[in-house]
Amino acid sequence: VRDEKLLYYLDREVRGFSSLDPLMRDPNLENIECGLANTPVLVVHKTYGRMETNLVYSEEELDELVVRLAHMAGRSVSTFKPKIDSAVLPGGHRLALTYRSEISPTSGFTIRKFPEKPWTIAKMLVNKMITPEAAAWLWLLIESRLAVIVFGAMGSGKTSLVNALMNLIPPDAMVGTVEDVAEFKIAHKYWVRLVAREAETIGGVGEITLASLLAHALRRNLDYVVVNEVRFEEARVWAQAIALGHGGLTTIHAESPELVFARLRDLGVTPSLLQALHGMVWTWFYRTRRGGRLVRLRRVKAVYDIELDGDNTVLKPLFSYSIEKDTLEYGENELLSCRSAEIMMEANGWSDEELIHEWRRRTDFLRKLRDVVAKNPRLAELDTLSVIIRDFYRRIPLRRRPPERVARVQQSFGLEEVRYCPSCGRRLPVPNLTFCPFCGKRLRGEVFARLEG
Repeated sequence: VRDEKLLYYLDREVRGFSSLDPLMRDPNLENIECGLANTPVLVVHKTYGRMETNLVYSEEELDELVVRLAHMAGRSVSTFKPKIDSAVLPGGHRLALTYRSEISPTSGFTIRKFPEKPWTIAKMLVNKMITPEAAAWLWLLIESRLAVIVFGAMGSGKTSLVNALMNLIPPDAMVGTVEDVAEFKIAHKYWVRLVAREAETIGGVGEITLASLLAHALRRNLDYVVVNEVRFEEARVWAQAIALGHGGLTTIHAESPELVFARLRDLGVTPSLLQALHGMVWTWFYRTRRGGRLVRLRRVKAVYDIELDGDNTVLKPLFSYSIEKDTLEYGENELLSCRSAEIMMEANGWSDEELIHEWRRRTDFLRKLRDVVAKNPRLAELDTLSVIIRDFYRRIPLRRRPPERVARVQQSFGLEEVRYCPSCGRRLPVPNLTFCPFCGKRLRGEVFARLEG
């Protein structure tokens, strides 16, 4: 067949998404929504928001389309099982649908599209989603294994930001992700990916929940545990994971910081577990006119440090968004006086000046990265960027924790095992080694003597 138009139609009907194919191919669309037959299909444009299309399906056409979408996702739908909450289409896009009139007036579906090339921290810096200063502070928190939670409204870029921040995790760390739908894309060599599964049987047998996967992840000796979103009992299990010393990232749907803690408490996260949470990031979007058009801009609205006074949660704003300046404002004194700064300085053996130096070093790196990527966008892609970040870690001088500080830190956490080398400061791959595999320093006698003394 030589007719290109005919070939296109054959391809989209056999391998593609039928009449939805043009929408699925458009990289500027984030959502495709059809709530009812005989009404226009809606799309969510990444710049202009929700818009109507000229696609309208009859009831019969919509029934056929949702059955086709379910089959493309490897699932089945029927009047007995008339809904699918979460399935994955070819390309990694998320699908939710209802079938016929069993639980809704007509069939309907929502497709949450994911970019072919994932968001990276470089792309977010260029798009002004976050500033180099705020990203560098979050980088220090993540590198120090202090847990961070990202919250905001639906479609505000929470998961995209977490995916970008994950690529700042040290390249030699063991990273575990727990997801209801496979969304994350990272370049780490040591990546354990766990994805939940819905039950396919009448009795609900065979379901694997996020909470059960998180409990499994805790047995995998992971350095970081990342959940794409906490909604139910997995919130409590994730909080327990970070309380045990794992680094952690997750998102939660909430419109304000107060609602975050209200939701976490409703989900069973106690005030004692909240003490393990150190950073909160508020993502949002707002509409403004640019070039005569109404556009939607995504921004980090605020970055908070979390302090607890008994059962009360105290939020200390470290970075706050200014609409007039289109940037995040901050003060170095506020950074140095927060609880997270004290923990990082204690754990790493830093003075105030050294902490600010490390933060400025990462800020300068991210600022230069942003400027270079603005001229050469190819450097913002995941594979290339991961090499750049890995090289940055190689150039960081080895942290030297004074032996007395190592002993004091380990005592303060009630540890009876050696986890860091007092000579070179590296984290040991296995606790209680008799020598450091990195510098050869003998460990057990010296450090235990300090701990006992």
